[in-house]
Amino acid sequence: MNTNNFKFFLFFRCDEYLKELVKYTFIVPQLVHCALVLMFFIGWFHYHKGTPNLA
Repeated sequence: MNTNNFKFFLFFRCDEYLKELVKYTFIVPQLVHCALVLMFFIGWFHYHKGTPNLA
């Protein structure tokens, strides 16, 4: 195995790892946050039977 292939292999593995890291540190928490906000508003509508007066 020559050095160029090895460097490319290492970079490729690192790139895969970074993609996983980005997915689990940014995308998944954003989805969880959206789900929590959605649950909050659904609960609010169910409890108050109307739109929240946020103004």
